[in-house]
Amino acid sequence: MLRLAAALLCLFFVLGALCAQAARPLPDLHKWDSYFALFARNSSVPWKETTVRLDTYSSAPVDFSVFAVDPADVIVAGSNARPRVLATAHLHPVATWRFAPVGGYRFESSYVAVPLGSREGFFVVEARRKDVAQQVWINRSRIGLLSKQCAGEVLLYGADLGTGRALSNMRISFLTGGRFVVLNTDAHGLIAWRDAQRPVFALAEFASSKAFVSLLPQAPLPNALAGVFVDSAVVHAGERLRVVGFARTRAGAEFKPARGQAEISVRAGASELVRQAIGLDAAGAFATGVMIPETSPGGDYTVLVSAANASAGTVVHVDANAAGMTLKAMPVATAGGVNITVAASHAGLPVGGATVRIMVVRSPHIAPPVASNVWGVSKILDQAVSTGADGTAQVSIDRPTDGLASTYGIRISSGGATASTRLVVPTSLVALRIQAAQTEQSLGNPVAFDVYVNTVSDGKPAPNIAVRVQLVRGPSIQEQSLTVDSAGHGRGMFSRPELGSNLILARASVGGKEALDAQEVRVVPSALSDGGEGRSADVTITLDRSKYRTADRVAVEASTPGAAGDALITYETAANIDAAIAPVHDGRAATTFTVRNAAGSIEIGSALVRDGELRWSSVPLQLTGPGRGQPASVHLDGDVFAAGATARLKIDEGQTADRTIIGRMTSSVPTASARFESAPDLLWIGRAASQDSAPPNGDWHAGIDAAATHASTLTFDGIQTARPEDLSIAPVESAIIYWRVARSGDDVSIPLPQTPGTYTLSILELGDDGHVSASTQSVLVK
Repeated sequence: MLRLAAALLCLFFVLGALCAQAARPLPDLHKWDSYFALFARNSSVPWKETTVRLDTYSSAPVDFSVFAVDPADVIVAGSNARPRVLATAHLHPVATWRFAPVGGYRFESSYVAVPLGSREGFFVVEARRKDVAQQVWINRSRIGLLSKQCAGEVLLYGADLGTGRALSNMRISFLTGGRFVVLNTDAHGLIAWRDAQRPVFALAEFASSKAFVSLLPQAPLPNALAGVFVDSAVVHAGERLRVVGFARTRAGAEFKPARGQAEISVRAGASELVRQAIGLDAAGAFATGVMIPETSPGGDYTVLVSAANASAGTVVHVDANAAGMTLKAMPVATAGGVNITVAASHAGLPVGGATVRIMVVRSPHIAPPVASNVWGVSKILDQAVSTGADGTAQVSIDRPTDGLASTYGIRISSGGATASTRLVVPTSLVALRIQAAQTEQSLGNPVAFDVYVNTVSDGKPAPNIAVRVQLVRGPSIQEQSLTVDSAGHGRGMFSRPELGSNLILARASVGGKEALDAQEVRVVPSALSDGGEGRSADVTITLDRSKYRTADRVAVEASTPGAAGDALITYETAANIDAAIAPVHDGRAATTFTVRNAAGSIEIGSALVRDGELRWSSVPLQLTGPGRGQPASVHLDGDVFAAGATARLKIDEGQTADRTIIGRMTSSVPTASARFESAPDLLWIGRAASQDSAPPNGDWHAGIDAAATHASTLTFDGIQTARPEDLSIAPVESAIIYWRVARSGDDVSIPLPQTPGTYTLSILELGDDGHVSASTQSVLVK
């Protein structure tokens, strides 16, 4: 009886559950029919198939119509803050058809062919499901329009995307000051606009084809600029921080040393801790020391300098003291892993029995010296230790089993006292850095990336290294190989990334050891313009020399495999642009320019047509002379020295300008704000901006609602439940062995350490003629 009762009771509950389920309404899967989105490329050529992209969440059929429209209507409709729909009720469709997506009730991206034959011009495509519709425009054009903008002018170049030839006498309408100004290209397909009133838009027309670019405002060259650096990116409260830098004023085509004083301040948020003034020397340089107050709390502080109506800033990390106690972290790499010694002291005496928290994070590659937030960081240690009678305690971290290089970020704290540092443990002689053009981009656009290879010992570029790059998404792997140039730089592109999270992996093997770097790129359905720079990885520009002086001749060769017709080659400065048109033979074109000085950046650019696409790129031209950022001319008189020996600085022959030299030797490679290498780049300003109406795998734009019932889209908002833990890699406190500020006439002798090892010599060179140079050199002491 008990068993029967239990069985009946179970049956009762099952029937009740079934009845409850039967009472619930069945889900209406057709609601997914209203979830769809339409996208189109900004430009396509009429001899290739034109497609639009349709994102759907069900396989219900979609009715398409395409209409020929006036480009002015498209431009006006898109110029509003919220683009408006084009009225098509009065238009006769060029074509209509029905498309049925595959995949059932799931997300699917479909590329739908638009049956336009060889027609040219602007068209509007409408996609409709019942009472829901979207509309997107397409432009079928044989015009490739390239704009180059600098502070002094706007240069436009038009090319036939079929033949590659420059388009002469092509009509271009410029929108400026609320009116259109119509001009025609010259015999070389060029128009230079030099009026003070700059156009904001340009529409090119040739036969039935049209192309346009929106012209962005360009900042004028500054009349003055400044730079500031510190001796160490980390300083303890109560210690002296050395601050150095320079100021420049612009005089025509040169930046000259500023005169007067520099105002220096150290700030924590809105609070000013220190302020002092110091005079600028003949090189426009300054060097001083500021005391960080003993009671300063730990954290990042801003160092600001103001001179000659220019200002600059950098960041220094302050490690705090507590009740007079100072902490120090001393990591050392061993065969078995990493040993970390922490030391607590008060007035130079050890503090025993102090409880110190140690937190260590690791990134499985070599982080650049200027970076704090890098990929793949994970916390590997978080524990408390007590110092012994000698004021020290030790912890050990096992060697990682993944075989990869490591950058460790180490932070210690006790009460209010803090200290931080980093340790790099390489597996190769070189370090890789992969940098994607966009970390988030739309489906259908290529993933462009740059690769940089540097030596681990001193951070200098490592030339001619072969690098294997992969784009990984689950089981899908795309791969390509490239070799970096003499500057340790390479560029590549993957044309078909998949939806979701993609990982770019770069590998290089040197001396039988492998270096690795990676970066994540998220590919999302929403296909708004990705805002990428548009440079083409397959355009190679070669100059006949590595550096030039004013009035030299520079021979330029530009090449793209498969290019034809004409090539545009440009000499680009911050003030104006010189242009030449050269015929293309076997994918190559060449010309020469006379080198002229100009304040700011100088680059050589080129644009060529290949397979219906306008491809362009540019490279810097290294000009040495007054007011330029240039390679260092001050070097040590050797690389290997005996312990306790004396080394001397020497100036390259032919360098006659007087200068101020800041020299520093450290036992570790300086990081962040303590690195001098970025100083010459501060003079590399005013770079010309380029835009292309027909780039390779051109940008997509999104459709808009074309009916009273709007198409639905899915969005996902992340929920931040707590403040994320700080997993950044701390900068390094420079252990300074030697520091000297000298003039070029001084005898600069550097006493070397008695302890054998590899040390880093950093030189900042500031010329009385306005030039700025910097270098880093490894010094081996035996």
